[in-house]
Amino acid sequence: MTFSEKDDKQQRLIELLKHLEQQVQVVDVAQKQAAVVAYINRFGMVTSEASYRRWKLKEQFPWKSRRPLLANAIGCSPEQLEGFLNEGKPNSAELFPLLPRIPPEFSLTGKQASIDLSSEADIVNSIIFLFDYLSLNSLGKVLSSLKNHIIAQIKIYGLDFVTSSNQLLLNAEEGFASPTLPGVRIADLLKGKNLQQISDLVDLPLARLQSIAAGSEPLHQELTLLAAALEIPLHKLEEIRRREFDNRLYLSKDCH
Repeated sequence: MTFSEKDDKQQRLIELLKHLEQQVQVVDVAQKQAAVVAYINRFGMVTSEASYRRWKLKEQFPWKSRRPLLANAIGCSPEQLEGFLNEGKPNSAELFPLLPRIPPEFSLTGKQASIDLSSEADIVNSIIFLFDYLSLNSLGKVLSSLKNHIIAQIKIYGLDFVTSSNQLLLNAEEGFASPTLPGVRIADLLKGKNLQQISDLVDLPLARLQSIAAGSEPLHQELTLLAAALEIPLHKLEEIRRREFDNRLYLSKDCH
């Protein structure tokens, strides 16, 4: 597939997403996107808000395994969606009138919290602020959920043990201590994974994926695809790459 063909597919996807967003009766862009994500996930998980944003930025394309789910969610057949995205047949003028309208209940109403997701400090402050609105019983449930989430994150990075230099205190009376990542590499995250399956899922050439698994530095676009395939937040993979490769690729992230 040529670069032009990929760009055409991404542009048609963006056109479809804009059509859906136009039906949501809110002004704020983030709220529109959240409403559309809620709508297309109503029958089952199709995408996250983070992946949806990457769709719009042309950094990611809906996975082959999820596109039938997306078609069902927006009200067309998988064949119609594949034809529209891949070849423009049917075109937007033919396909969009066939799609059902998004029900009004998916439009977000009421005051929405505004959080700068690029700022860790803003996220932490917002969490602490929201805690004030929870009962003690609910705070206990949140604490338990946070512990489980931290343990899950540790397993994602391969930290299946706690060492003296990597203390993680999960006892509520003792509080939390942030773990350090003891030299985890991008290649380590691919160990034991089915590379062919990942390649098919996110359209990353198998040969290139094997090279990354052997220790090569991933390009910016490749890192975005890996984040989607491994279900690891992109900013965390970028953190690992910065530590492992000392920012060398950031000057040429768009080179092929």
